[in-house]
Amino acid sequence: FTSTPSWANLLPDENGNYPANPYGTSNFLETAAKVTNNETVNRFMGGAKLTAKLFTNDNSSLKAIVNTGFDTYNLYTLASFPNTVQFQRDGNGLNGVAVHGNSNVTRRNASAFLLYTNSMSNGLLSRTQVGVTYDDYDRNSIISESFDFVNTLTNLDQGVNIGGTQFRQISVNKGFFVQEELNYNDQIIATVGLRGDKSSLNGDPNKMFYYPKASLAVNIHEMVGLPSVLSNLKVRTAYGQSSKTPEFLDKYSLYNQSAIGGLPAYTPSSLYGNPVITPERQTEIEFGADFGFLNNRLLLDATYYIKTVDDLILRAQVPSSSGYSVQVTNGASLENKGIELGLSASIIESDNLNWNARLSWWTNSALVTELSIPSYTTGGFADFLGNYRIKEGHS
Repeated sequence: FTSTPSWANLLPDENGNYPANPYGTSNFLETAAKVTNNETVNRFMGGAKLTAKLFTNDNSSLKAIVNTGFDTYNLYTLASFPNTVQFQRDGNGLNGVAVHGNSNVTRRNASAFLLYTNSMSNGLLSRTQVGVTYDDYDRNSIISESFDFVNTLTNLDQGVNIGGTQFRQISVNKGFFVQEELNYNDQIIATVGLRGDKSSLNGDPNKMFYYPKASLAVNIHEMVGLPSVLSNLKVRTAYGQSSKTPEFLDKYSLYNQSAIGGLPAYTPSSLYGNPVITPERQTEIEFGADFGFLNNRLLLDATYYIKTVDDLILRAQVPSSSGYSVQVTNGASLENKGIELGLSASIIESDNLNWNARLSWWTNSALVTELSIPSYTTGGFADFLGNYRIKEGHS
């Protein structure tokens, strides 16, 4: 388009025939008129929640809660390039192309848990939760291609060369969680919990991985008298672990279809999977304090955190003599340290006007603490154009 001057005559003649564009590889007016590129999406999402009060008295209650949801998604695509357009005719292109795609995705999830609440006479409130979760994902994408047409039709069966590809992605995740929350007169608030997860994406789909968490907050302003200018003072700390599962196919070594001596065959691809791949484990601990001044018209919050990531999933380069070029591995550990500061102010509070402002500042330092593979570059276009160097002991 950019190489075509405004005086070029690209309009069709009285018979509807478009001239070739002498300034480019296509007549874009012809392309707009003859090329088809359509997408049709059908999607349906739904969910349900059931809450049952199993028993209730003056001080305690027990609830059962069940959540379920699903998401079904279908995408149909049609792209056809007839052999009469400039970039397909007269030896250009593939003498006409038709591509049909159909992708079906279904996701289902469910969770069920019990919630027990108990309020004691000494001001202690406890909440106990225990539950299970389930999630499955199923994707089936098929693309059919046809090219080199003997006429102007664009049906798939009219092409001389017909082929197709299919991509399947299936995963099932299961888990459980337990959690205990304690609140003493809004003075001391503590939480401790544990989650367990297993996934078909892991090397061992039946192995359970456990992730604990705990937090503690103390509202000092609820316990002792403070100077009149200080209306809120809270100190807090938290610890927790979470995970990131491997990508689909990370644990498999793929093969490509081929033909040898006229017989069907498979040849290895460049990716060497890891049958014992495990999820990444993220661990974070933080310490913080919150201050309120002038009846909380001015708020200051400060947090210091240390976050580590172990068993980082990498696709490492391996010698070509192995038969592959890339291998999936749990090959690194990272550490992030940082400070977050926030200052909020309620400048004007009136019936007709509210004016709030917030200023945030943070800093973070990252470090590769362990790298079990040779250092490498990633991202960008070259070492001098945006590449990152991943090296142990460096940012």
